[in-house]
Amino acid sequence: MFTKRLFIAAAAMAITTFAAPTWADNGLMTIIVNDPSNPYWLTEGQVAQKAAEKLGYSAKVSAHKGDTNTESQLIDTAITNKSKAIILDPANADGSVGSVKKPSRPTSRCLSSTPS
Repeated sequence: MFTKRLFIAAAAMAITTFAAPTWADNGLMTIIVNDPSNPYWLTEGQVAQKAAEKLGYSAKVSAHKGDTNTESQLIDTAITNKSKAIILDPANADGSVGSVKKPSRPTSRCLSSTPS
């Protein structure tokens, strides 16, 4: 009986320990926002970073400041750095489509609030 209780306690402790994502390293998540000099975009990046870290990712926040060329370079850098996910606040509805659908990029799942 004691052995069974010890096993159950050890199993519960292991599940609790290994299920906690706060220390896990699930990889890099890249967050690309518009312009952090605007408090809205700054907060958006900070909230996304905290959420990513809570899920066990390391997070890098960068900004394109409305420039689609910078946006494309930031996406390329995120891919080069092997980001597991990229959260993108697009520079503009039309120009950002080319950045995301660039032929040299690997096929991925894209969730967007911008109609395609």
